[in-house]
Amino acid sequence: MAYGAILTVACALLAIRYAFVGRASVRSKCIVGGMAVASFFIPWRIATILGQLAVSLYVLLYLKAFPPGDDRNS
Repeated sequence: MAYGAILTVACALLAIRYAFVGRASVRSKCIVGGMAVASFFIPWRIATILGQLAVSLYVLLYLKAFPPGDDRNS
């Protein structure tokens, strides 16, 4: 597996994981999903990497701030 595919796979898996977070709003799920899908169709490699990195970092930070199963913040 090429190193370039790691970010692509991580972005796709994290976007799918974010879609099943119950606490996240439908609007934010649509934005994250739309950005993840759009990042696969951008012809410029740098813009693709930045889009996938932004989606991945957002989901990771969201999951860090609001861990699954932690109902204290709701």
